[in-house]
Amino acid sequence: MLFPKAFLMNIKSVATHNIHDLRNENGWLNASLGKFHCFFGRDAAITSLELIKLYPEVAKFTLLKLMQTQGKEYNEKREEERGKIVHEDRVIKDEVYEALVANGWDFPYYGTVDATILYVILAEKYLHYTRDTNTIASLISSIEEALIWIKNHQNNFLFVTTQRMNPNGISNQNWKDSFDSLSYKDGSLPSYPVAYIEVQGLQYEMIHHLDILLPYFSDEGKMLFDYFKGIEKQLQENIHNCFFMPEENFYAAAIDKDFNKFSIITSNPGYLLYTGVVDQEHALMIRNRLFQNDMMTSFGLRTLSTGEKMFNPHSYHNGSIWPHDNWIFYEGLRRYGFEKDAHEIKNKLSRAIKDLGHIPELYCVSKEGRIFEYSEACKVQAWSAGALLSMIKDDKKGIHIEKIPLKGLYSFAERYRSKALVEIKKLTRQANIQ
Repeated sequence: MLFPKAFLMNIKSVATHNIHDLRNENGWLNASLGKFHCFFGRDAAITSLELIKLYPEVAKFTLLKLMQTQGKEYNEKREEERGKIVHEDRVIKDEVYEALVANGWDFPYYGTVDATILYVILAEKYLHYTRDTNTIASLISSIEEALIWIKNHQNNFLFVTTQRMNPNGISNQNWKDSFDSLSYKDGSLPSYPVAYIEVQGLQYEMIHHLDILLPYFSDEGKMLFDYFKGIEKQLQENIHNCFFMPEENFYAAAIDKDFNKFSIITSNPGYLLYTGVVDQEHALMIRNRLFQNDMMTSFGLRTLSTGEKMFNPHSYHNGSIWPHDNWIFYEGLRRYGFEKDAHEIKNKLSRAIKDLGHIPELYCVSKEGRIFEYSEACKVQAWSAGALLSMIKDDKKGIHIEKIPLKGLYSFAERYRSKALVEIKKLTRQANIQ
């Protein structure tokens, strides 16, 4: 699949404009335009990781916002705990805000299990790429609070588990946060707490790179460092022993409180490549399974296999395709040397953008391979735009994209009158798809 340089340049242009339109005056990014036009901890952290080489300043302002909104007290309605990183911070009291409050929420809302781990990972990556020691020094007590929260939420196997505190809150507190996104093989829904596979992989990556923060830790922080580094190898072994499914040569999406596996085939184990927690042999197993036809389409990786009972191509998380989820897999493939496969993922997403004409939150592909819009998808989404920007810049077989300043770009209204979107549609006819 070969796309003209001009086509990829216009994808880059639209993605860059999307990022500009979502940027808050304080430098961090709103999750989307529309119903999610507010700060989401997980989304902001992942988008910052996508953009860390292009726009490290986004990571800086995201880290500062995460520190400012970090949990300070115990509050069941908000699911707040000391040290916990925020899930959703709505300050504009619009219709969405009022509906969620009427349903028993309060803001800021903290119903997420992975954002606290991602916060520490982002700080590690930011320091690695920028050497901005002053910012890290200002964050370090907050990072130590986050580490305490993570340690306090480990079970006996060192897995970070989750169970909602607010009965009206989010039940699945990983990125696939639909109520039915996690199920057993027979389609039944779980009881909680659960341990998600990708969260454990992220915890491993956080621990593996914790050394970079060591010079900044207080005495208490150094004790936390010693604790986490002391469990690193055991955590890695536990992940494999508890989640691996020999009959599938693949990993379960999660395990429940009784260590029963959720043996459905999902995209979640792609995080194990991204985080580097598996050896080369098992990385190849994950790669091979996710490239089978029930998971991989001409337009990217599905969230759930077409062979599962809960599969629905029209759903939010049970068979749809998310650009940022594909970026995680893309980065993991590159980490283990599967460059050709990573290039294929980039081309599949580019083909989807060609057919859709924009870069959405998510999209759908039928069992027969037809791409179509998810009806409620946000048309402008930060971590989707960040995924495409990262792939176009980093893919060695793709074109090289120079950094473009975020200032002075088109507004949202101007963008949809701009040449970039028009050119995407024109250039689709020129794309040579082999």
